[in-house]
Parts: sequence; structure tokens; C-alpha cells
Amino acid sequence: MSHQTSSLPQQPLNFDPGRVTTPAFVVDLFDTNAPARSKGEALTARQILDTGAQTLEREFQGSPELRAELLNKVGTLYEKLGSYDRAEALLREALAAGRAQHGNEHLATAESLHDLGVVRLDQAADEEAERLLREALAVRRKLLGHAH
Repeated sequence: MSHQTSSLPQQPLNFDPGRVTTPAFVVDLFDTNAPARSKGEALTARQILDTGAQTLEREFQGSPELRAELLNKVGTLYEKLGSYDRAEALLREALAAGRAQHGNEHLATAESLHDLGVVRLDQAADEEAERLLREALAVRRKLLGHAH
């Protein structure tokens, strides 16, 4: 899928990684579309996500757990918009960061495995998708039991 960039100047979002939460980050992304920031031009959801992804690349290096969570959330939003390549890249980064932070047997790791598996299904990479989804399920079952 082709990726268009906006002619609008990308205004950086200012976050204090020590104080931001996932919901606050997502809400602040959409504050980008406020008339004072967008100068009256409507932004697409993809443009807003692009700004958020750029912010994640610059910020949150000192907060690896939060960064991994935000990468996963933004990657999932790209998947919902059909931007599978961008989603895959962010979700792979989230998975690597989550594994580095928590190891292989953690619910955050299982979430990243699952979300990446869904994207790989979208991309018709069935074998990898199945492996990722089975691994996510195995981690969840180990941590939560078979009822989940």
C-alpha cells in the first residue's frame, strides 16, 4: 500500500515520558488535529499516526516498557488502517523491546506476538502468523491457565 506524506509541517509532540500513559499518548495524538496545531487543515488518521510514530522514534528511550506498549498500540492502529508494512515494523520493534524488557513469558510479550501474528495473517504470511499466534497462546495459557 502506498504511503503518502502530508504537505503539512510535522509539528513534534511534546511528551514527558516519565509522566505519560498509553491513553494520554493516544488522546494527545489526536490533539494534533486541533485547529491551532493543524492550522485549519484536516489531518487524516494516518498522518496523525505518522506523527505519533515519529515521536516514538525520538522519545521514550528512557522508558522502554512504556515505549514497547506504545509501539504495540500504534502498530495495531496502523493495522486497522490497512497499513500492514508499517504495522509490521512497529509491532516487530514492540516485540523485541518487550522481550528485552520482560522476557518471553510475559503478557505484554504475548500481546505483541498476537498482534504481529494478526498482521502477518493480513499479509498472507500464514506460516509465520500461525507460529506467532501459537506462541502467544502458549504464553497466555502458561500465565493465565487454559480458561483464557
